[in-house]
Amino acid sequence: GASPQPYQAQPGDDVLLANMMHHEGCTNTFQGAAYGSYSKDEADRINMMTGYVLINRALVNFGGHGTTIREQLAAPGQYATAYVANNQTVECLECYANAKLCLKWDCDYVKNPDGEKMTRDVLYQSGWDQCTGGNSHPGQTCFWWVDDNRNNVPDVYSGAGAWYDEFFCYSDQYRSYR
Repeated sequence: GASPQPYQAQPGDDVLLANMMHHEGCTNTFQGAAYGSYSKDEADRINMMTGYVLINRALVNFGGHGTTIREQLAAPGQYATAYVANNQTVECLECYANAKLCLKWDCDYVKNPDGEKMTRDVLYQSGWDQCTGGNSHPGQTCFWWVDDNRNNVPDVYSGAGAWYDEFFCYSDQYRSYR
């Protein structure tokens, strides 16, 4: 089973988290043909990983930016330009339900395709090749490579409008939190 979530949610964190998860890619997005036609279960897990990356960042005070979801969202160069931190309108009920699960259960609620439980040091989610494997394959620090276009090639972000996959990666700096 999963462990209880150690993060102490602040008022409004559920909506903030849900809307961030919706923007990063909701269950419906990953079930769609344009993003690989993942099963409902897989799509939920991918959606929840986007939430857990943010919660994990708050729990480890990632980059020294703070110990709340709101502070981590406002960190320079992270999520700041993409989300309105005081928006309290739920944009997607499915993401809201998944956000509630994220805030109830720790990240070990999610397992990758190899059956490994998500750990506290999975702190990167990006189209950039964060996983130190080069463009040819995901590297050793990759917890889950989401092959969005299901072409079996880890396409990395290379500029505006370019197609890219998503990588959920461990941070060596936070290995002590495994």
